[in-house]
Amino acid sequence: MNSPFLTTTVYDACTKARVYYLNTLARMQANGGQPVDWMERLQEQSRNNLELFHQAALQAAFNGESSTASNQLAVLVAEWGVYQALSDLINANGMYVDPADPDTANDIDRAIEHQVRLLVTELQNSAFDGEQQRKTNQADIYAERQTQLFGEYQKMAREQSTLWSQVHQSQQQVIQGQQTGLSQAHHINEQYANTALQGVQQAQQGVQWMVQEAARVNQQASQQVYQYQQGVEKMYAHGADVMNAALATQEMFNENMMQNLPREMEKAQEEIQKKSERRKWMNRGYCALILLALPFVLYGIAWLLIRMVLHF
Repeated sequence: MNSPFLTTTVYDACTKARVYYLNTLARMQANGGQPVDWMERLQEQSRNNLELFHQAALQAAFNGESSTASNQLAVLVAEWGVYQALSDLINANGMYVDPADPDTANDIDRAIEHQVRLLVTELQNSAFDGEQQRKTNQADIYAERQTQLFGEYQKMAREQSTLWSQVHQSQQQVIQGQQTGLSQAHHINEQYANTALQGVQQAQQGVQWMVQEAARVNQQASQQVYQYQQGVEKMYAHGADVMNAALATQEMFNENMMQNLPREMEKAQEEIQKKSERRKWMNRGYCALILLALPFVLYGIAWLLIRMVLHF
């Protein structure tokens, strides 16, 4: 059976329903069994749960939410296993229903399969009804929208007719005004033409004056460029003279340095030797003073030690 509601979750729920059924049979019949009225209360509670899950699954299918409907179907199937076990125990009237009997397992498997087929058929019918309802609602919305658009079209047509009449009146007024203003426009155009002719003559005179000024400015610019070139040549010659003088001075300085360098080096070496000799004599004098003062120091230390010993 192919259906968008038969998912892996539903198949897993069928296995859970079989396990819940067999576990409920074993648990309710253990230790001598449970009272019938207590099992009836559990059955009523399970029936209420089944009704809630059933309505939620149908509503989800009606809304086109196949995934939600499938999840609700899985919960419904698992709960139905518990409900069916309680119903079979109540209907047995105290007879023992063996959960380990293979026939019992086969019977519940067939019952679960039959129940799932019924529930899936209900969900498909609900989904079909919901789809038809949505199409009907869309058709009603479309018809209502078309009615609104037609009313707006009629309103726009009336407004357009009124606008065309106003435009026609305006055009008549404009034509009359144009006939009246043609003569005025001809006179004004004649005045504009005379004024434009005068402006052209003045522009020609201005162009001639600009040409003359441009020639004069070009002549002055040529003279200034020639003077600038002469000044640059003079500056270049002066710079060359200054450079030659600087080179000659540098050569003289280098020659004097090369001549005086050996003599200065000899003086520096003599000065270093003199300082070295003076340092040697000073060191020797210090050593002599230390040697001369050493006996007196030793004598003083001995005298202090003797005093300290005698004192103690």
